[in-house]
Amino acid sequence: PTAMGALLIALAGLARAWSARLHGAGTRALAFYLWGLAWWVGNGVHEIDRFVEPSARADVLLVFAVATAWLAAEVHRLRPARALAWTVSGAFVLVLPLALWQHAVHAHPFGGAGGLLAWLAFALLGLRSLACLRGDATWIAGVAQFAWWLAWSMALSLWAGWWSTESGLAQGWHMALAALPWLALVALALWRWPWLAFPRGPLADTLRTPLLCVAFAVLALDWLLGLRQAAPSDPLPWLPLLNPAELAQLLVLVLAAAWLWSEHAPEALQRLRTAVLALGGFLLLSVGTLRGVHHWGGVAWEPQLLSSSLAQTSLTVVWSVLGVIGWITGSRRGRRGLWLAGAVLMGVVLAKLLLVDRQHLGGMLGIVSFIAYGVLCTIVGYLAPAPPRMAEPLAGESQA
Repeated sequence: PTAMGALLIALAGLARAWSARLHGAGTRALAFYLWGLAWWVGNGVHEIDRFVEPSARADVLLVFAVATAWLAAEVHRLRPARALAWTVSGAFVLVLPLALWQHAVHAHPFGGAGGLLAWLAFALLGLRSLACLRGDATWIAGVAQFAWWLAWSMALSLWAGWWSTESGLAQGWHMALAALPWLALVALALWRWPWLAFPRGPLADTLRTPLLCVAFAVLALDWLLGLRQAAPSDPLPWLPLLNPAELAQLLVLVLAAAWLWSEHAPEALQRLRTAVLALGGFLLLSVGTLRGVHHWGGVAWEPQLLSSSLAQTSLTVVWSVLGVIGWITGSRRGRRGLWLAGAVLMGVVLAKLLLVDRQHLGGMLGIVSFIAYGVLCTIVGYLAPAPPRMAEPLAGESQA
């Protein structure tokens, strides 16, 4: 009786909203619609809380939310209304926290007795709902499309992380597989946009840049947090830059380069693209060096690792090689900025030798770091002793 009574009140409110809209009373129609929708949602949540097992509530709520969105979308297709579009978008956004709830209960969104069925319902009813919004060019309909992309990327990422753990794979595999759905989302947004824009087509084009920004924000956060991990690659042996975690981090930099040099990146980021990628590559190589010290040198992955002579010598050699490469490449190609970057990095290494590495000078590794730096500086002095000339001004330009 409680369910049927609430359902009748909800249907009465929605019917009154339809009638008011037919008579041009838009404000009253909205008020009755919100009244009916509140009773509809409250009734559904109340019944799920009473009669559904706690472990399955997230699954059933997801189906209920998507079914509500689908009903609203079908009505919106016949008689478009902003409140109906908001209903669809709100239900799609609600899928994101529900996926996290499923992850907390089932260990991943597709687990349990109804997790997979709930996402199958989301796939079918969600696509149909988006198809019903094909004629809606407002940003409200775009929110539903945006939430659709994020929901699937997050769900697949959570599932991939769970699968890697259940399969006995090491942490590096977990990091790489969890990032894979977001990497695929970025790749599709860059090179296969019509696949993502389906079923709304060109109406979704305005969402391309925001989607890439959000996806790269997620990947950047994951990338930075991953730098703190040792990222073992068991059952495969760990190899520098050829292990799963660092390959995924390297792929993030490659996709970031493709994005920042495309027309879909914000202008503010395009101006900083060289510095961002250079810093990212430097951090990845530095952390990869420390991981090599851990996996190959047997030094524990803890803050004290940086105090070991092996770690400091390894960083000195790697940074010196990077500085020499930048120094020589900048000189040979006439790129003064690259030459200066290499010179600055060599200066940093020199300061590191005087302030840090000299503490280890009594050991073989400390001596090696000083010798390596001296040899590399000698090579630079022979191959690129002077910075490249400044670019000559074009004819007609002011010499000032």
